[in-house]
Amino acid sequence: MRSPPPWQLYPIASFDSHSASWDTLNQANAQLPILDSDFVRPLLKYFATGRETLAIYRVDDEVLAMAIIHRYKLGCWMTFQPSQAPLGCWLQSPSLSMAALIGELKKTLPFPTLILSVTQQDPNITARPATSKNLTTLDYINTASIPLAGSFEDYWAQRSKNTRQNFNRQRNRLAREGLQTRLNIITDRNQVADAIAAYGQLESDSWKQEQGTAIHANNNQGHFYHELLDDYSEKNKGVIFQYFYDQELVASDLCIHNERAFIILKTAFNGRMANTSPAMQMHHDIIRHIFESNISNNIEFYGREMNWHMKLTRSTRALYHLNHASSLLYSLKNISRPNNKRRQDNKQYIPTR
Repeated sequence: MRSPPPWQLYPIASFDSHSASWDTLNQANAQLPILDSDFVRPLLKYFATGRETLAIYRVDDEVLAMAIIHRYKLGCWMTFQPSQAPLGCWLQSPSLSMAALIGELKKTLPFPTLILSVTQQDPNITARPATSKNLTTLDYINTASIPLAGSFEDYWAQRSKNTRQNFNRQRNRLAREGLQTRLNIITDRNQVADAIAAYGQLESDSWKQEQGTAIHANNNQGHFYHELLDDYSEKNKGVIFQYFYDQELVASDLCIHNERAFIILKTAFNGRMANTSPAMQMHHDIIRHIFESNISNNIEFYGREMNWHMKLTRSTRALYHLNHASSLLYSLKNISRPNNKRRQDNKQYIPTR
């Protein structure tokens, strides 16, 4: 009797039935709160189409890899990753070759499968495979992190003299103007709804409102972050930071965490106060709090490297995409775009007038 292929495909509605295996894989390798099933579940609820596929790789009944993928056009598949997810939905045992896994998954997908893309992977979690005839990788963005080793005082002393002077100048200016700064730390799930609404108001007053990407209490973004932070706060893994000048909210962060990583999902600030650097003021106090509370080993931004990130850390790395394309796709490209020699050879057959 023929044994089933290592990769098997399931409708995405079955995700809950396999979520324990998903979490076991995450804990064995990535250990990231953004790859917990508790994070993936609301992603699917608010941003999936229902046509996604859950792929599971087993050897001797042991689950060694899992992915959530979808077909975005005929013959083209990619990992599920709405903009709210910092990484593509891919988990695997570190003992396996990512290149081999992707190649085998592509063979399992319905014909024709011309290309399978795994998006936004972290080289600290899954080593970047070497390129080959069918496999290519490309840089996505550089992202920053802050290793939480030693004391906050040691960490801050390692920042540039210019960064420390500018911070002190801004804080002294606020003091001269009679404004007191205050960091509010919200971990009570009963306060999450109001904190998300306040965060959304900050975004609504910014450029994100014009682009239609701001959080609102009644849009899917608002529902997602409300449900996510409500759930993670109940499990002591979620926190919302609010930063005030006296009684005015000027900045806010939405965060989730575990022992391995403290992840800043989103940051918003009052643009009218930009000349006082409210986000930098807030992050100084947040980083101090994380150091002193000893709740995580690393702060991760998982967003595009920004100038203000580099004032806070020197630790950066490139997230990457991976594409596995079939030989047929390369053949089609060659037919449609002949090389220079072939075009040159064809010229001799063009009749002259």
